[in-house]
Order: sequence, then structure tokens, then C-alpha cells
Amino acid sequence: MRHVTVMSFTSSIGIMAIYVVDLLDIFFVSLLGQTEVAAAAGFASTLMFYVSAMNIGLSIAAGTLTAQYLGRHDLSSARDAAASSMIMALCVGIVVPIAMLPFIPNMLAWLGASGEVAELAEMYLWIVLPASGLSGMSMVLVAALRSHGFAKWSMYPSLAGALVNLIFDPLLIFGLNMGLAGAATATVMARVATFAVALYAAARLFEVIAKPRLDAIARYTREIIRFTL
Repeated sequence: MRHVTVMSFTSSIGIMAIYVVDLLDIFFVSLLGQTEVAAAAGFASTLMFYVSAMNIGLSIAAGTLTAQYLGRHDLSSARDAAASSMIMALCVGIVVPIAMLPFIPNMLAWLGASGEVAELAEMYLWIVLPASGLSGMSMVLVAALRSHGFAKWSMYPSLAGALVNLIFDPLLIFGLNMGLAGAATATVMARVATFAVALYAAARLFEVIAKPRLDAIARYTREIIRFTL
């Protein structure tokens, strides 16, 4: 029961920290007192949710495969599966933004955004979407850490990202008068911090991922896609 409680609690804290970043963006932007800017942040967050859903799927694949191979006492395959999942997350983080960016005006229009609100939301997404690969890889690494039972370190990356966002959101939005662009930039910086901490823990501290290899990626791609979908 203690194991279940610890893993559940730290997992919940880590996941909440991810969404706290979005909440902080909207909160600080709302302090500007400009309805259009706050609305734009909301529309942009709605589109970002679908990208987050893909990343969550990849993290589930990574966690499931890692746990399966650990259960078979096959540490080498567990590390290869985690590394392959991370590369898949990187590929999704490159392909999805490239596919989405040209159609952002259309997608925002479908959601009901128009005029200045749509323009601001588009600007926000052009800054944040290219960094979605960092978010995906972070989620994969965190899932691998959690599968190995490193409860605290699976929580620290998200907390680091939330802390960076908490510091730089007001600094960029108000201190440098960047407005919504400042919120977007702070979000990207938060994702960089999250990935840096997750990579340090997964690759250097606990070595739960192997060096990515093409043959390993080819071997696990089908399973990763199945679990992700």
C-alpha cells in the first residue's frame, strides 16, 4: 500500500505541475487586464491540449514497455525501449508542429477565434508549438523513471518546469513588457528546464535509457505506436 501511495502521489504532483504551467500563463496574462490577450491564451491552450494528448500517449507507451521488460528482468531491452520512445517523441515533436503551423488560422477559426484574438493566439502557438518535442521527450523520460520506481525523480522535472515558469512569467510579461509573447517564451523556457532535469536523471543519474540506436528504434516502433494510439 505504501508503494502504491507513494507512486500515485508523486505521479499526481508531477502531472499537476505540467498543467500548472498553462494555468500560470493564463493567470499572469489575465493580470494585464486585456480581455483579448487572455482569450488568445485560452484558445492557444485548447489547441496545445491535442499535442499534449499525443505526448501523453507516447509516455504511456514508454512506461508500459519499460515496465514489461523490467518484469522480464531484461534491463537492456527496457533501456532500449525507453530510448526509442524518446526518439519517437522527438519525431512527433518535429512533424506535428510542421503539419499544424500552416493551418493554425483555420483551426483557430473553427474554435471561434477571430480578429486580434486569433492573431495573438497564432503568435503564441508559433512560439510554443516548436518546443512540443521537448515536452514529449520529458514525459517519456519521466515515465521510464517512474517504471523503474524512482518516484521523487519522476516528479522533479515537472516541478522544475513549473518553478522556471513561475519566475520568468512575471519577469517577461511585466518586467520586459512582452505580454503574451513573454508568457509563451516562459513556457518554452520551462520546457527546456523540464527536459534538462529529466534527461539528467534518466541518462546520467539512474541510466534508465540507452544510447539510441537505429536497429532498436526499428524493433520497438510498432509496439510504441500501438500503445501510443
